Amino acid sequence: MFTLTCNSSGATGLAQFCAGAGEQYLLQLSQHPANGVQLFVSHFLEQHAGGKPAVILALAGYFRTVLSLVNRGRLLKDRVIAFLFKAAAEDEQVARMVAELFTDQSLSTVIADKSRYIRTLFELHNRYGIEQTPIKVVAPPVRAF
Repeated sequence: MFTLTCNSSGATGLAQFCAGAGEQYLLQLSQHPANGVQLFVSHFLEQHAGGKPAVILALAGYFRTVLSLVNRGRLLKDRVIAFLFKAAAEDEQVARMVAELFTDQSLSTVIADKSRYIRTLFELHNRYGIEQTPIKVVAPPVRAF
């Protein structure tokens, strides 16, 4: 259980975060299992976690939960995938976490997501040299005629 409190600035409810407390709310609400709350959290990823590798790494459980949804949460998954794709390009530590998440998810049977996971893994492999992905770049054989 968590509590959401505001200072005396007057912000009330979840719709508007208290000044400076958005990161705390994001981390606490990301632990809630309801799809509606997970979707709510996805609205604030860019604003309160963007450019903050420590916060993004702390949200790893949330990302794994969202990406593991089967036959539901398409908008939620699309937002999270787009956010992770952007965040992975900005920080190597985040890229390694994303590579681990996307490696697990690339084995899924959801064809629409699989191509995005594989493309991102390929780009992370090329940018950071991350080797723990299932992506292996193989040069074509040279043939002499």
